[in-house]
Order: sequence, then C-alpha cells, then structure tokens
Amino acid sequence: MPIKPNHRLFLLFILVAVLLGIFKSATFRCISNDAVTFLEFTDQLHTAPGAAIRAYDQHPGYPALVLFAQNCMRLWTENLTLEQKILSGQMVTGFCKIITLAVLYLLFCRFSPPKTALLHIFLVLLIPVYAENGGDALSDWPCLMFMATALLLYLDGIRTYKPLSFILSGIASGLAYLIRPEGAFVVIVAGIYYAFTLLRKSPQGIPALKCLLMMGLTAALFAAPYMIYKESLLPKKILNSNRNKTVQARQTPPASEVINTDNTLRQPVRCGFLPDIFKGPLRFIDKLANVIYLLIVPIAMALFFKLRRLARLDIPDQVLTIFLAVWFGLLMWLYCYAGYISHRHIMPFVLFSMAWCCKGLALLARRCCQNTDTRRRFAWVFIIVAIVIFIPKLIRPAHADKAHYTALGLWLNNNIPQDARLGVFDNRIGFYAQRAYKIRRRPIEADYFIVRKNSEDAVFLPKNAPKLQTGMESVDQAIDIYQLTARRPTPTR
Repeated sequence: MPIKPNHRLFLLFILVAVLLGIFKSATFRCISNDAVTFLEFTDQLHTAPGAAIRAYDQHPGYPALVLFAQNCMRLWTENLTLEQKILSGQMVTGFCKIITLAVLYLLFCRFSPPKTALLHIFLVLLIPVYAENGGDALSDWPCLMFMATALLLYLDGIRTYKPLSFILSGIASGLAYLIRPEGAFVVIVAGIYYAFTLLRKSPQGIPALKCLLMMGLTAALFAAPYMIYKESLLPKKILNSNRNKTVQARQTPPASEVINTDNTLRQPVRCGFLPDIFKGPLRFIDKLANVIYLLIVPIAMALFFKLRRLARLDIPDQVLTIFLAVWFGLLMWLYCYAGYISHRHIMPFVLFSMAWCCKGLALLARRCCQNTDTRRRFAWVFIIVAIVIFIPKLIRPAHADKAHYTALGLWLNNNIPQDARLGVFDNRIGFYAQRAYKIRRRPIEADYFIVRKNSEDAVFLPKNAPKLQTGMESVDQAIDIYQLTARRPTPTR
C-alpha cells in the first residue's frame, strides 16, 4: 500500500525532529537546574520511593519514566555513570517530544487541512527554546504528550459523545497531572465548556454531564492517590513564600571577611491591581515574542478574531479558545502571586495556539494585500522570514554560558575527596561534582565553598580561607573556590 504524500512529509518532519533532538542533546553544555532536581529525584526514587515522593515538591511521573529508562540501561551495565543518567532523562524527553508532535498533528487536523497542519508541526519543531527543552532532562514535553492526547480525545468525545473517548481523555489527564500539576487542565476546560454549553441550553446537556463525570472520575483515579499521599490538592512547592520579606543587612563578624556571591532568592515584582495591572500581560507578551518572534503576530490576530466570534465558532475552536483564555488567566495569577512567567509556563499556550497560525496569517495577508496571488506570496515570505529568524538560535549550543559549571563540577569530581561537602550557589555544580552539597550563603558544615565573582550578595567566610585554582581560564575568571578545612585536595582517580 503506497504511502500518501502527506504521510511521507509527516515522516520526514519526524525524522528532522529526531535528528534535531540528537543534535541538541549532543551539543548540550550544561543541563538546567530543574533537570538536576528531576535526576536526583530519580536516584532517590530508585532506592527509597516513598521517602523521595514525600521529600520532593516535583511530581513523580517524569522521574518514574526516567527510572524506567535507567532500568532498561541497567540491562547492559550495572552502575550507571553520570553521563548515562543524564542521557536517560534526555532520551525520555526526546521520545515524548516525538510522540507529542504526532499527537499535535492529529490535533491540528481538527482545525485545518492536513497540509496546513503539517506546516504547523514544522514550525513547532523549529521553535528554538522548545527544541532546547526537548534536549534537556525536563518534564514539559512528557506532560504535553498527555495533555495533547487528553485534548484530542476530548474533542473527539464531544463530537461523538462516545464514553470511551472521555474515559481515555480522563486517563491521559490524570497521567499528565502525575508529571506536572497543570496536566489536569483539560478536565478544568471540559468543565468550563460544559457550563458554556449549559448556558446555551444545548440538548446534549445531560449526556455531556455524564461524559464529563466519567472523564473527571477516571482522571481522579490516577491523580487522587498522589494527592492523598501528599495531603494536598496541588502538592507543589509554595511559589516564593518569601516574596514579602526583605534581606536585612548583617554586621560582619570580626573573624570573617565579606565576599560577594549571587545566591539571593528571586525577588518578584509584586503586581498590584491598579497601577501594575498591565505588568502581567506585558510580561506575557514579552515572553511570547521572545519564544516565537514574528509568529506572535498571526497568532494574536487569530486569537482576537476567535474571541470576538466565540459563540459562532465550531466546537473545536470554542474549546481551544476557552483553553487559551483560561491558561492566560492562570499565568496572570502566577505573575500576581510570584512575580514571574517563564518560557516553560507559556509552552502549552504556544503549542496549542499554533493550530491557528495559518488562519491568523491569512487574516494578516488580507489586511495587507488586495490581490489573492499577492496574499499567497506575502504569507510564504512571512513564513520563510520567521523560519530564518529561528535558525541561528536553533543551531546554537544550549546553555553555552553555563558550560563552566559543568567543567568545574567535573574538576571537583576528580580533585576533592569523595566525602567532601560543598557549599554552592548553583546545584548544577554539586550535581556534576557528585558530592554532597547545599546551596547556601553561609559555609556551615562545608569543606569547600564555591562563589561567583563580581556579584552583589554578601557571604561571610573565615579570614584567609585559601583559594583553589582549577587551571581552566573560563572557570577561574568567573568562580572562586574556597577551602574551609585543613584537608588538601586529593585526586579521586
């Protein structure tokens, strides 16, 4: 049976995504801080699952997937190296990214013709920030895999009202919740959409309510045990509980000297409801523009057009509009509460809104050009320029500015005792050093204390603490290593 042209093109894009993922993973200079947390969670999940789940604020779904990958790797080697542990996380993320792209293609086909959906998928896999994310050991793509599956099944369910679609959507939502708390968002959107249909007095109200209850119950079967175990509805760390606190000046002890290190807690800008009400939306727009660049224009036009015609839209467009609007509200709450929005927070908004990219581009071309052929040329030029802007950032090695963290960690691993305790300003240094470490301003119970040069925060150290030199210019120019015990560094191998 011959493969259809659209399917051939889709397989080609999947191949591009695989090669791009391999390239990003191979050129990674340093993993992210959250990746360190997930990999350390995985290590403890292997030895003491219950204690690890209680101790970590992150949800256990992604570390469980990484642990499964590591157990598969242990079939060939008993003791995994640090590089193999990192690779296991990257493999899980990359594999989930490929599946997510396939699910997104099916999802985008609910909003546009297959060829247009393919173009949307191609644009998604070229977004530089999320290509880097797909090469790191992070939970975003695995969570999106289940979220996109849940949304796809839900759209099929409200079209046919087959209970199986809602049950499977609930299962996918529950699994997404086990990876990240926002994973169950599709169930919330389903409830809001049901309220919307009820206001319209739809004849499908009762069947829709039964299906919604089935969806919620199946999601709860997977999510509730974790909630009960953690004794919390959203067992996630409290965002910046110190946001109202100010750092008090300390008097320098006589037997200490002050050095500078960048180890302050994030101090968010609090968002009031009168003078600062526009800060959240402006921060959101800024993040969106720095992730998709020119593509923000057609997506914004499409979203504005959909919001104006919400009651007259098709069912998939209505559901997606509600999803994006409520997600935007969630981000505004996050900014008001914690004072920040990251590119990872807007990731579901970006990827799902890509379903309307070409519709927004058509609206933009209609405003700019009168002739049909001219509109078509304008659209292609716009897409090509958008892709050209992506390319330089796409081929840039990820976290290149943090490469000296990796180099320092590996140097410490080779040059200090196995039982040495580290005080660090970034957990990646302790992770690569494979030593016991804590992030702290005061070097209590630490044998070596590592600080960043030329920063603004004060840390107190004993006078005349000797500095160590690594011999690596990139490290020694940026970081100071203080030895706080009498033991001299001895190579471990």
